[in-house]
Amino acid sequence: MPSNNNNHGNHSNHILKYKPIQKFLDGVGKEVFHYLGKDKACIIGLGDDGVFYGEGLYAWLKQKGSSVIFTVMDYDCHDLDVSAVRGRKVVVVDNDIITGTSYRSVMQEFAARKEELQ
Repeated sequence: MPSNNNNHGNHSNHILKYKPIQKFLDGVGKEVFHYLGKDKACIIGLGDDGVFYGEGLYAWLKQKGSSVIFTVMDYDCHDLDVSAVRGRKVVVVDNDIITGTSYRSVMQEFAARKEELQ
């Protein structure tokens, strides 16, 4: 079961020193920050590698003062922590987008559970 990791604190900031995280943030960080604005948000690390990049995005957003929490989810979305996403903007982080299969699966699952997630 995924954990709703609200209390990462400064110990998660070490992840920001990794070059792959820096490159990821250089590519999408400003856009995500702009999209979230001052709204409450949830970063979901999808699968194994998505957790790594999601953790980096979470730490970076916390450093910038965003009201954000972090949780994880498997590709089938059945272990989604509904309480983590309810009433929040959601950013799902995967390791890459090659075929878009994971993205479509997650979007279909979220659409099917829309009322539960609001």
